[in-house]
Amino acid sequence: MLSTHDAARRYHLHPETLRRWIRRGLLPAQRIGNAWAIEEAAIERVLANPPRGGRPRKGVNA
Repeated sequence: MLSTHDAARRYHLHPETLRRWIRRGLLPAQRIGNAWAIEEAAIERVLANPPRGGRPRKGVNA
């Protein structure tokens, strides 16, 4: 189990991205005190099929 901070660092994501995925129900996580605990396998499943939506990234032509 990883915290959002540790998972973000390991998978090169922003911690808020992980928290957003948790809020949307895309990434299962457990609340432990004031932090989220995320299984590595769950992150890898989401990254294998990343969610679409939100604003387009700067400099990316679709």
